Amino acid sequence: MARLEGARGSIRVRHLGLLALVLSVGGCGARSIASSVPVSRSTPRYEHALAFNYMMLCEHPGGRLRCRGLHPLGDQADAWIDYAAGFERVSLAGGTLCTLREGRAVCWGEEPSEPGSGGYDDFDAPVCSPHTFYGLTGLRELAMTDGGGCVITDQGLAVCWGAPLGLDDLDDVRFHTVAEDARGLAVGADSGCAITPSGVRCWGYPFGYPEDQEPPSSGASYAVEVPQPEQVVTGSDFACARSTDQRIFCWGYDSAGTLGMGPDDGDQHVRPRPIPNLRAVDLVASESSVCALAPDGKTYCWGANHSGQLGFGHTCTVNVPIHVPALDGAVDVVLGTDALCARFASGETRCVGEMTTLTQDPNADVMPPQRMPGGPATAMLLTVEEACLRRPEGVTCYGGGGFMTRGHQEAAAGWPLEQLDEATLTHVANSYGVRCRRWSSGRVACDVPGQARSAPPLEVLGTLDFASAGSHACVIGQDRKVSCWMAGRANSVPTEVPGVTDAASLTMNHARACVTTTFGALQCWNLDPSSLSQVPGPTTTLTDARSVAIMGSRTCVLRRSGEVSCWSDRDAVPGVITGVGALVASEREMCALQDGRVHCLTFAPREVTLGEPIPEVTGVIELASTSDYLCARSGSGGVQCWGRNQRSQFGVIPPVVQLTLSELPSETVAPEEPLTFACRELQDEGEDDDYGSEDDDSGEEYEEYYYEDGPI
Repeated sequence: MARLEGARGSIRVRHLGLLALVLSVGGCGARSIASSVPVSRSTPRYEHALAFNYMMLCEHPGGRLRCRGLHPLGDQADAWIDYAAGFERVSLAGGTLCTLREGRAVCWGEEPSEPGSGGYDDFDAPVCSPHTFYGLTGLRELAMTDGGGCVITDQGLAVCWGAPLGLDDLDDVRFHTVAEDARGLAVGADSGCAITPSGVRCWGYPFGYPEDQEPPSSGASYAVEVPQPEQVVTGSDFACARSTDQRIFCWGYDSAGTLGMGPDDGDQHVRPRPIPNLRAVDLVASESSVCALAPDGKTYCWGANHSGQLGFGHTCTVNVPIHVPALDGAVDVVLGTDALCARFASGETRCVGEMTTLTQDPNADVMPPQRMPGGPATAMLLTVEEACLRRPEGVTCYGGGGFMTRGHQEAAAGWPLEQLDEATLTHVANSYGVRCRRWSSGRVACDVPGQARSAPPLEVLGTLDFASAGSHACVIGQDRKVSCWMAGRANSVPTEVPGVTDAASLTMNHARACVTTTFGALQCWNLDPSSLSQVPGPTTTLTDARSVAIMGSRTCVLRRSGEVSCWSDRDAVPGVITGVGALVASEREMCALQDGRVHCLTFAPREVTLGEPIPEVTGVIELASTSDYLCARSGSGGVQCWGRNQRSQFGVIPPVVQLTLSELPSETVAPEEPLTFACRELQDEGEDDDYGSEDDDSGEEYEEYYYEDGPI
């Protein structure tokens, strides 16, 4: 029996600020926009029976709800899980799944934020929560987002709470009416829009409000000039509307080509602008992408495409509407942050993009050893986001795909390091988007967060060693003392670490830093995430320490004799490993170089041992690591890497990124017997017209819901 249990902790949807890439004539060249001759189509509009977020995909054709992926109650089945029938629509937000049934809101997973509560409440059982909406009935539209949501009642009132209001001074307001006679509800992370008889009205963060005017009062909506609007959709910082004559108007920030008007200028466009040469009968949108169904049944998409989620077969940003042949014949399309899913008339569902949540493999993006492309390398310069190899012709880097810079294809193809004096470069670091470099002269230069790349970098001269991890960076100075700073903070300056002297080499992860001294001693300290105050870490009486590796709470030291000893926090871990030539660690594993082979350490409850050598990795003379992956260089100059390849650091596209529509299995997991659970309902008789106050003295009533075909 498939059992639904255990609410997941709240996970917030990430918002990627993507730099738009101008479409070129090459592999990302623009093709012709929609044809002007409409043809008949059996399904003139999308059915809107799909819902998708980073956790799961749900569909309810004919009102029958089923989902796959990481369900809000903790199920991780590789197939579809059937719920029940009779649902009108579904909305996903974080760890919450909400639907409408007979005019009431029914939810699973984390309880949706109640107005004024400031967050999510975790439940250990399924949550059927009409009480979350304080007795509101007769709901005909529902849209959830992290930290709040909006509903439209049968009376046409658009009522919102929490995040969609986008205003901090409304924490004490349970519900706020934002529009009357509303329909076509669309809600983003901190804003929302709806259609009224007077046109499009929006509320929350005013990305479409004229900057030269005073913003609306708290919770009030404002008009957006769209002629004869029929439909509206919203993203993280933009919106698009469709008029009755099938024209499309977009406004807001054009940060990823989301306005569909060609190369973006990154500015805010408060007045809706029509997209030329395109007519549509339906629209769908995600945080930073849009798709439109043309009258001839073809689908056109534009915007962010960092994971290939628009189905073009590449990862270039698309800043004008382009036909997606793979979506021809789709009766429904839904966009997520990193993926797109479509349902076809045959009933099959296909998806494209980063599909980690649907593969059900928590290590889906962890790859076995991959041989890096290109000729022999003489050195490896690794960051979390990029793998750079020094060759006689210069430094070539791979990676950055899907993270503020380039698409997966460009990242895997390799690109020259844009850095002067690359021949003397000894270190490359990129943490929290802050780039740092060190040269053999001892000069360290780091970007200053929040400032343009042309701004003067933070520089430290005369360093003997340098390391960066998480939000911190540290250097060993000429006096062999250590100084650290928070690389992700603009006003942070190097501060000397007290009590650390005679430092020779430096190693760190996001939480701890260690040095070996000129006398072979080991000194470690913990990095406070909010300041640079240090507390002592594990210390020993070592006199022959050569290097150190850190993985989580475990610290291992490599002695000059080739022995490896380890600690967990402050306690020694039994077991000694011998014959080791190098020792490195990522967040997932710690590995040692022994006789040209790479072995990873196994930490049993009471002993550390050396595992079997990694297959097909031989003749290794250099071993390096970042928090996400490890690389080995052989005597012939070949480089192999393994671990997380989320941004194409290995010179290959991650397997979880599907650049073509991939069909999902159609099998279902049905409960062997009906599941029952109690739904709480708060009975209220004292609500006012603005839903701003209630008489909570009436108490709570509990009622049981039973469904013969499984859980609600």
